Amino acid sequence: MRMRRYIQGDRKGREANRIERQAMRDPFLAEALEGYEKMKGDPSPHIDILRRRIRRKNQRRLDVFKYGGMAASFLFIIAFSVYFGLQKKESPEMLADQMENSTEEVSIPAATRSLALSKAIIDDNEEIADQAKEMTISQEARVVTPSPVDGWEAYKKYIEKALIRPSDETGKEIKGEVTLSFFINEQGKPYRITVKKPLSPAADKEAYRLIEEGPLWTTGNEEVLYTIVF
Repeated sequence: MRMRRYIQGDRKGREANRIERQAMRDPFLAEALEGYEKMKGDPSPHIDILRRRIRRKNQRRLDVFKYGGMAASFLFIIAFSVYFGLQKKESPEMLADQMENSTEEVSIPAATRSLALSKAIIDDNEEIADQAKEMTISQEARVVTPSPVDGWEAYKKYIEKALIRPSDETGKEIKGEVTLSFFINEQGKPYRITVKKPLSPAADKEAYRLIEEGPLWTTGNEEVLYTIVF
């Protein structure tokens, strides 16, 4: 089920349950879904932003497990190289002495060494997997998404009330969208505001002003994308 259908009210079946379970594990997704339920109008632009953020988080998780798997494979190769290297270093005299012993006496130590080596490799792989899991959890914990202190609905009302509609050279109102990106500092104010999707110099300037002079945000370290409609 696409996120768009879920937000529009189609919440039956396994896909809806999967989205709800994921929201219980991901505070960012839960907050986003709650905000979209209260939002009026078409949420499509904001859904696209949510998809990009979830995709970036999933990609970071995949990268951690990819490198963890590579490390496990590398350790496996080293262990077997050492094992076969030790086998080649045994002298002919030692091999002759071993042949004098019974087949049972020779087979048991070899089997024991193989089992011990296999157990060591399995233990190392499990340790690497645990470390990769801890790294993923730690990385997710560091990603904090800012949001308006008074909530998205109040922030939307501020934009509608404070927006001064610019006009072109003929005096006609400019219509369209301006998308901006920015970060939030420790005081809850937007900074590093950048126009990602411009409309016109006058509209871009007005959109910049609305973000810069707007209400406070909760602090976070993730980039914010916001679209203002003229």
